[in-house]
Order: sequence, then C-alpha cells, then structure tokens
Amino acid sequence: MVDDRRAGRRHQWPRRSNASADDVERLDGTADDSFPTPSGAPSGDSTRAETTPFRAVAASNADIGLAHDADADRLVAVDETGEVVGGDALLGLFAREAVRDADGDARVAVPLEASRRIGEVVSDAGGSIVRVEMDGIPGSGPAADADVVFGGEPTGVYQWPAESPCPDATLSAIRLARLVDEGDALSEQTGDVAAYPLFFDSFAVDNCAREMTRLATECQERFDDVRTDDGIFVERDDAWFVVRASRTERVLRATVEGTSRNSAKRLFDTVRELVSGEKTTLTA
Repeated sequence: MVDDRRAGRRHQWPRRSNASADDVERLDGTADDSFPTPSGAPSGDSTRAETTPFRAVAASNADIGLAHDADADRLVAVDETGEVVGGDALLGLFAREAVRDADGDARVAVPLEASRRIGEVVSDAGGSIVRVEMDGIPGSGPAADADVVFGGEPTGVYQWPAESPCPDATLSAIRLARLVDEGDALSEQTGDVAAYPLFFDSFAVDNCAREMTRLATECQERFDDVRTDDGIFVERDDAWFVVRASRTERVLRATVEGTSRNSAKRLFDTVRELVSGEKTTLTA
C-alpha cells in the first residue's frame, strides 16, 4: 500500500498471490546506501548496468530486467526477450499509463526531443503533452512546476510529481513491474508505443556558443517557425530536428525524427550539412 497523503488519495497496487522474494534476483548492487564499483568498471559506468540484465533476462525465464545508475535517477529496462527497451518507447508507456490512472484529461511533460509518437499515444488516452525544457527534471524543474501528472525524458529520467519532487527510478521500476504483472508482456506493451525512426549525431566544434548562433541564423533563413528557447528546434509535417550544445564538451548534438525512415533521412542529411558545413550522405 502506498499512502499518498499530499495527493489526498491512496493507491492499492495488487500483488500476485504467489509473489515472493524469489521473484526478484539482484544481479549487482547492495542493500545499503553505498555505491559499489564493479570490478574493472569506473564508478557510474552504465555499460555494465545495461549488459548485465540484458544477458540475464535473455538466458532465463524472467519477465523483465531493471537497472539504475549509481544515484538511481535513471532507469533502464529489458523486456522478456532480452532486448533493451528504447527510451522513447518506455517514456510513451509511462506517459500513457499516467494519463489513464488520472482518468484522462491530464497532461504530461516531455522535452522537445521526445518522439512525436508520445503525443499521439497520450492523446489516444485522453490526455495531452506539454513540451518543456528539462535538464534532469530537478525538484524545481518544469515537471514539478507545471500542472502535469508525469514528466520524463528519453534518457531514462522519470518524475511522478504527486509522489516525489525529484526523479525516482526506483518508483518508476515499481510502476513498470506493476504494468508487466497486470498486463501483457513488456515487448508487447512497448510495441504499442514504439517511436518513429530516429537519427542522431554529435559534432565537435571550437566554440559552441558561436556555432549555435551561426546555426540559428542559417536555420531561420531556411525554415519556418524556428524555436531557439531550448537549443534550435524545427518541426515540419513529416519530420523534426533539435540541435543543442553540450554542457560538458565542445560538441553540438543533433537529433532528427521522421514519420518514415526516408523523411528522417532526408532531414538528417540537411541538418548534418548545416552543422558540419559539409555535404554528406547517410548510409543505411
């Protein structure tokens, strides 16, 4: 039982009658607050976090695999086939269920680069999305300030404002386990919210601020309705892109999504040419 006094409601999450401690196998971690460093892996390394459940789920009869980073603000999920679930697919699944739990007519917060498929999935459930600037969704971030029932990013950060003002990967893991326990296999559920074709690339630059200013000017000359409040964002009928400067490296990161692979490829080639200043051809 979860007692959510702040929200003024109680949630009863049913258990399977035969559930036991044996239903969960801990592969790597501790029961205390320490952050163990896997042998041969640097602290905070996410590769082991992803590959360990990937291999274990594929080789067993497990229904789901779950992994967190060191401070447990991000969640990686593996379905029953041993495949890592895409960030947009998991975001869409959580967003849809959050709206359904609110009996529809609710909003969820997602960043600009979240798949357009999420908006369609949420709309079908009776809700709507609000696209906001999200930087890890801190306690004072948009998902906490906006009137939303859920906020998340494709990077694996999810926030449930009614329960916590901060990202909570453990709560997200519990919610995901409940969805799998009560519904179809995870691969089937995420297949219903699969994202559109997506491409991305990183470009090393000498000066991020200067290059972003140049790129903004060129995009405004070439496209309609260019947003520059959170990187550079352009949306067309069949595709969209966002370019942002890294906060830790002299790198620009470009993400492109299209309703088809061809539409995404065409726009991605254009964006790469704009960012790099060179004509390029994307290979399959």
